[in-house]
Amino acid sequence: MPTLEATQVKCPECGATLSVAADTTAVTCEFCGKPSRIQRRTRVLKLPIPLPPPASHEPAAVARAHAGTGPVVLAIVLLTAVGIPLAVAGALVAKSLGAFDLPYWLGKPLLVADADGDGEADFIGIDRNRRKDQARLMACSGRDGHVLWESAPLGRYKDVSGKLMDVAGDAVLIADRQAHLEAIDLRTGKHRWTVTAAEVVSAVCPSSATGRALAATSDEKSWSVALSDGALAPSDDACPAHGSNDVRGGTRVAIRALTIPGMIVGDVFARGAGPRIALGSKAPGTPVPMIAALDGAGAVAWKSEVPGHDPLAAEARGVEHAAFSDRDVAVVYSRSGDAPTELTVFDRASGRRRFEVALSPGASRSSAVIALTANTVAVSSAGTLEVFDLADGRRRFALTQ
Repeated sequence: MPTLEATQVKCPECGATLSVAADTTAVTCEFCGKPSRIQRRTRVLKLPIPLPPPASHEPAAVARAHAGTGPVVLAIVLLTAVGIPLAVAGALVAKSLGAFDLPYWLGKPLLVADADGDGEADFIGIDRNRRKDQARLMACSGRDGHVLWESAPLGRYKDVSGKLMDVAGDAVLIADRQAHLEAIDLRTGKHRWTVTAAEVVSAVCPSSATGRALAATSDEKSWSVALSDGALAPSDDACPAHGSNDVRGGTRVAIRALTIPGMIVGDVFARGAGPRIALGSKAPGTPVPMIAALDGAGAVAWKSEVPGHDPLAAEARGVEHAAFSDRDVAVVYSRSGDAPTELTVFDRASGRRRFEVALSPGASRSSAVIALTANTVAVSSAGTLEVFDLADGRRRFALTQ
């Protein structure tokens, strides 16, 4: 029986490196809060040791022990010693252990803007080099996913994860907890300026004034920001309240005394003049995820189970992740067992199901962020970005690790 040790493991949710004691069997990530069991590796070659199915009290996610470059060198030496050429030996080990310097799409935040000026919405997020623990801002084309630019390093994962980010005009604005406000050029990804505010910036957003943005500070003051050089001036305008990463494009409204037959309502969202959308679960019966639309008088305009097939195989929980546009509603839900997470898009006015597609196996429902654009719907989660055409549900591209 080989001797086992694991002093560093990788969080399966966010990819952060975690230090644990050698005899620890489970860990909770200090960065994203994900609980997981630890899959250890053999001392020789550092090959992963399969875990048995989780007990009822154990988390299902698996954090894998980190394998450095030392085992790779040892494995190549052993293979070449028995007559396998160096290049072939290296390829065999790389295939067995996986790549060691892969980028990793963090999933949050997900910014949407036309970064290349082609009239199509593009997607901007954080790309992390897990081996170096170095994060950069990355923009990819909304048409085919090719990388438009990557910024200079922004810091380590735990430094970047606490930063606020938004697009305003021709810049991506980034604010940290030390009152720094930074601008990245939307077209090139190059650093434009950094300024220090009098207080910690609590929100950043576009402004109605050309060439300017708005920033709110923790002392409840509002500032107009010049996108050209970062100059700050007091402002009477304010950033609107931002929705959570779980629900985008809609404003949560009160649901006092709201009753929808056959449904327990969790939240109701409004956007523009269109119908309000209620999210919840079926009741009575198995709590299948459900969605409904309410007209101006509060009457139910349409109602539907979110799953378009095998509804009882959906995980028994309400809707956690959704996005709204003036025309559409997009919802992500999980299926039981090893079945993939699925994305469903409804016509907001009629409730017609536009399409339903399975996401990539690596897509994580627990960290999903959805964005609706004029032509696409994107689902971003830890390690994966998938973009689908709204016309027919065709997958335009997927960035997966």
